[in-house]
Amino acid sequence: MLNCGMRYLFLLAFLACSVPKVFESSRVPATSDPAVIKMSMTDTEGNSGHCTAWKVGANLVATAGHCCEVGNVYGAIGSHAVKASVFTLLVDDDEHDVCILRGVIAGNVINLATTSPGIGEVVWTAGYPRGSFLISDGYWSGNDENGGICSVNVNPGASGSPVMNMRGEAVGILVRYMPGMDNLAYVTTLESVHAAVKLALTK
Repeated sequence: MLNCGMRYLFLLAFLACSVPKVFESSRVPATSDPAVIKMSMTDTEGNSGHCTAWKVGANLVATAGHCCEVGNVYGAIGSHAVKASVFTLLVDDDEHDVCILRGVIAGNVINLATTSPGIGEVVWTAGYPRGSFLISDGYWSGNDENGGICSVNVNPGASGSPVMNMRGEAVGILVRYMPGMDNLAYVTTLESVHAAVKLALTK
């Protein structure tokens, strides 16, 4: 018979061996401090809201296309926000739901990946769903005619967040949840983000 102390140690050892590694909460890189902001938008009629935006170049900011509109006034909130930074719309690709603005965000550029993730690959995102900063991880689930699909937390305000691989490279922009599916989100294609950034650099 095992005494209480031995049974407790045995239980801990069993749990440590039986929990799959993929469920560890440490999948997101420990040194991560992604350059993301809560971006406020106010339209010409005074209506306001917010999305997430991130630093895709020295003076370039990426977010979802549906967060941008000609005439909007933009503001920045968060640890990477720079006071008095002015955001100017450069590219608004409605077809692919990608927007690039000129503006300043503190922190390091989030580089774009050269290839999309494979199915089952761990991805993560950082943004401001419902106004609060949140890091969420999940899996790349594939693609359909609307773009990429991944299983990360998505709520109002998270639109525009970078979806990143484990190297901290952006593989797309979080744009919306999949109707009727819990915790599945659509992501812009990596190619459309590269194309938008390339166009923005000409302006």
